[in-house]
Amino acid sequence: VTDKAERAFAPDLAEPQITGASGTVPSMASKDAEMDSYSAAPVPEPAPNAPASASEVADLDGTGGSNGGMTMLEGEDGRRFSARTLILAVEDGVTRADIDALCAKYDLGIKYDWSDTSMYVVELSHDATLEEMTRLFAALSAEQGIHSVEYDYEVVAF
Repeated sequence: VTDKAERAFAPDLAEPQITGASGTVPSMASKDAEMDSYSAAPVPEPAPNAPASASEVADLDGTGGSNGGMTMLEGEDGRRFSARTLILAVEDGVTRADIDALCAKYDLGIKYDWSDTSMYVVELSHDATLEEMTRLFAALSAEQGIHSVEYDYEVVAF
């Protein structure tokens, strides 16, 4: 609201509208009502063999499948991260072949190739313990051509 704008109450709405140099701006209540009037797209039927709910998806860590069934480890800071994947940021000039060789050395696979951003997500074929993941993190961090290593942290919605 600018200095030139003044508040005016619409007779048919319980909420005020804002009147300014460009005219009246609809209140949020009228915008919400407009959005509610749109019909929602129909929900598709699940595939015949699909799980009926998220709770039936592999729940390896007891979260009800909220992390896609990924086994999570907890760091000293309390944040949770994947027991299988690490994110690598590589220096300029590091090729996919270099990453393939690094993966062979540590028995890793490439899960995502984000080479256009100089990043790769690598994964173990098994769930690691916290100690194993910590050692792997340190070893990869010390490799030539690796700019940084990050854990694949769980995203927490607030």
